[in-house]
Amino acid sequence: MHKQGTTLLATVLSTIALNPPTLVRAAAGAEPRPPEVNITLLRGASLNLPFPRVCEFEAIVRPKAGAAVRLLEWDWEGNGEYGRPTPWDQPERLRVVWAHDYGEKTGPVRVRLRARDSAGSSGVGELVVNLPAGEGTRRAQPRSPLAGIYTQWSGGKPVYRGGSPPKWLAGWEAFTIWQRVEKAPGTFDFGAIDGSDPKSFNGQVRQIIDCGKHVVFHINAAYPDWLFDFVGRSTKPNAYNYHYPMFWDPRYQAYRDRFLHAYAENLRRLAAAHPGWRKHFVLVRGQSLTHDSENIPSMGRDLVTINRKESRRHAGKELDLVPAGFEPPRAGGRVYDAPYRPEHGMPYCLGVHDAYAAAFGPLGILTVYKPDVGGRYGEEKERDSETGRRSIANRPGLGFWVTCARPDSNGYKSFYGFTDTGLVRGYFETYNKSPSNDVQFTHWIFLGELNTGVDFLGCYAVSVHHAEYQAEYEDTPNHVFYNRHVGWKPHPDRAPGAWIALKPPTPLDKQRRRERCGHHYGAFIEEDLTDDGEDVLDVGMVRYTYTGPADLGHPPVLENPMRYARTCKAGGELRFRLDPRFRQKHGGRFTVSVVYHDDKPGKWAFVYDALAGGETTVPVTKKGTGKWCKAKLSRSDAGFGGGMANQADFALRSETETTFHLIELTPAK
Repeated sequence: MHKQGTTLLATVLSTIALNPPTLVRAAAGAEPRPPEVNITLLRGASLNLPFPRVCEFEAIVRPKAGAAVRLLEWDWEGNGEYGRPTPWDQPERLRVVWAHDYGEKTGPVRVRLRARDSAGSSGVGELVVNLPAGEGTRRAQPRSPLAGIYTQWSGGKPVYRGGSPPKWLAGWEAFTIWQRVEKAPGTFDFGAIDGSDPKSFNGQVRQIIDCGKHVVFHINAAYPDWLFDFVGRSTKPNAYNYHYPMFWDPRYQAYRDRFLHAYAENLRRLAAAHPGWRKHFVLVRGQSLTHDSENIPSMGRDLVTINRKESRRHAGKELDLVPAGFEPPRAGGRVYDAPYRPEHGMPYCLGVHDAYAAAFGPLGILTVYKPDVGGRYGEEKERDSETGRRSIANRPGLGFWVTCARPDSNGYKSFYGFTDTGLVRGYFETYNKSPSNDVQFTHWIFLGELNTGVDFLGCYAVSVHHAEYQAEYEDTPNHVFYNRHVGWKPHPDRAPGAWIALKPPTPLDKQRRRERCGHHYGAFIEEDLTDDGEDVLDVGMVRYTYTGPADLGHPPVLENPMRYARTCKAGGELRFRLDPRFRQKHGGRFTVSVVYHDDKPGKWAFVYDALAGGETTVPVTKKGTGKWCKAKLSRSDAGFGGGMANQADFALRSETETTFHLIELTPAK
């Protein structure tokens, strides 16, 4: 073990006292006393926050007379209606954090928490909170100077390229797993502080920074075996074939938090030893570290996750999140005698947020979390998740990440209203790697991520070379478009352009019952969907030429059908509106680029609301080449004042039926 491990252990133990509680029961004949319950408002009830009526409460419950806390129930408005029963088995101090969204309610509210113990006694704590009237303060965070494209998995090998990674790539992830770092309790080894071992976590960090790139920090669970000396171990392995702890047991959470503080202390030491490194630290993925690294389950025997893939993956491996589904700690003691219930999802998630914020907040490193809170299916789960998202937005230094990026995904919808407005920063991991020769698949993943307004686009390292392909209608490779627009959606007055990529609406996710299913991807341009458009799939072929290094073995030429597009019938038009904040900043001088399918001879026109009034028509002739083409039109008199039909600013008007993919408006310099 490196010397760093011993020193780091002393530092961490000086900041965290780890004394796993021993489960006890009240002595026979002991006089029952009610549990002591204290509630504190951590955040909320302030117009200085984006969501002033989303309140986070901390509850400290202390059982007395040797009893254990067995059940907590909340009464959010002090009217005697208790709900959200959450089982526990806690003989010592229990800390629980919970968030509640009061919606439009204002004025004083009385919050109560009732605790029941193993002796049959109940105790109640209460707090009066004054909810303010009016809207909160919602300011977009500035675009990150580290905004760009990042890769995941493969240790960066596909992009390292002998120390000469692509100039257009912002960086990639440094990755390890818990069991490699803490092989013995309280002894941490992230590698030599100088990063001299390229296989260690710190060695990966050094390699990335030596290439002039930025680092995303990613540690997965894969729990160390010694952990099960002190906490319950699942009798069944998870989908990744490793056993997991009773993660809702506060004894386990103490070890989790100690690990996170050691993780943060390692980054602090790296930054101190290498003063130029800190500016390359992008973010820390806030893993939940539950039955697996990322997800929060919601039902005792039924996995509720962020996506259906997990449900299929766990077929035949149901999670027995009840005491009988776990082995006792090997060093002695009992299994935590409380089943996991959906109600544990909210306090567990918020507890994880607190743990990461306490560890990494002092370093000023962004931590990002999945924007869903474990809970029940349907409306209640979505309500809890929206409350969780709003609580994240109320906390500086926290953001979103999720593993859901696909050409079309309902997972994007969790980000809308947050990352696209700049309330929080966001980061994506793709759902899985793209098909090897499907550039369109990766292209639409990046467009979907751009649509959310995040600063940090993500892609599997083995697929990111797709961004180096150049469509035959473009002058530059695909990555130029992605990097031009990444992170600018929350900033219409400073964005380099407006764009819209035309696609069908996202199908409603029946499992999660989301209502916010979008249509097109883009920034600052919206289509009037009452126009003459029709969504189409797999239209024509796009020919791509590889522009990256020739010795990497990638096909020099690929052809893929255009995955999504929109057709305008003959004599019809597609109508669009431009965000007035973008229009007012840039005046009337624009270059308009329109990607269309030149399937047969004919004509279409770009029609716009001119500064002088009335419509101006710019015709485009189709030659019937069968290719996807781009028309570039320079205009100096664009008014975009909403003077066209249905208050449109411009339209694509088809004399003959024409299919379109993308429109981009770039202000003239």
